[in-house]
Amino acid sequence: MIEAKLEVDKNKNINSFDYPAKDGTGAGKKIEVLNGMYGPYIKYGGYNYRIPKGGKDATDMTLEDCAAIVDKKNNPSEKTEKADKKPAKKTEKKAAVKKTTTKKSKK
Repeated sequence: MIEAKLEVDKNKNINSFDYPAKDGTGAGKKIEVLNGMYGPYIKYGGYNYRIPKGGKDATDMTLEDCAAIVDKKNNPSEKTEKADKKPAKKTEKKAAVKKTTTKKSKK
């Protein structure tokens, strides 16, 4: 049982890259391509990013491919942003009608 868990943990990491910081200082974070329960995914900065189906195989992913997925998810295009919607009209609640009951007298 323990050997099986160790084998799964060993096969979890597919690839890892050092991702440089945006300001060019080189003090970036690590991008990891991992094999998870529901398929391969990218882990970067404490967040997980899904690898799109129909794209590259997870074992063939490069730093540029991973960075493109992370940047796309962090900076969505204008098409994917939700349109400004007007708030729904609020309807007035009607007062609940109380039922009146009469007590039955004991005979």
